[in-house]
Amino acid sequence: MTAIKPLLALALLVWAQSVLAQPRPPIDRGMDPQARRPQRAEQLGPRVPREQLAKRIKQLQMWKLTERLNLSDEQAAKFFPRYNRYQDELGEAMQNLQNRVERLRELRRSDANENELDREIEAVVRERKNVSDVLPKYLKEFRETLTAQQMADLIIFERDFLRDLTEAIERARERAEP
Repeated sequence: MTAIKPLLALALLVWAQSVLAQPRPPIDRGMDPQARRPQRAEQLGPRVPREQLAKRIKQLQMWKLTERLNLSDEQAAKFFPRYNRYQDELGEAMQNLQNRVERLRELRRSDANENELDREIEAVVRERKNVSDVLPKYLKEFRETLTAQQMADLIIFERDFLRDLTEAIERARERAEP
């Protein structure tokens, strides 16, 4: 069974690459990034729904994480509900940060006054801190299930997985470009 997990993970990664290997449309560098989004969507054509893609990537992440941490069935049963809550909270914090940065961008484009900009800058800084505070909040819960070595591997894994996923997406896009 353990030999199947790496094969499934590899198959899922290859699938994700092929799904994400949509050709990029030419980009008008002078165009506002917000205005480019609809243009991109129209030129890319039908795609796999984001929710479905996110679900498959999450499955891949869980398989690889289980393997990297060498989790027993008992550990996995205790760890993953906590890890899922952590991921949900981290995702929400990152979305809040992104929303604040977008609001700051809008204020900047509209030549908002200094006070408005200062308030939004402070809000962005608060949201960045909230993102940074998520892992320490869950550290004790994770340590109830994981050893220190597994915790170290978890932190390294998250960074590596994100980097590998980003690189896979970029390679797929490069192959799809004419």
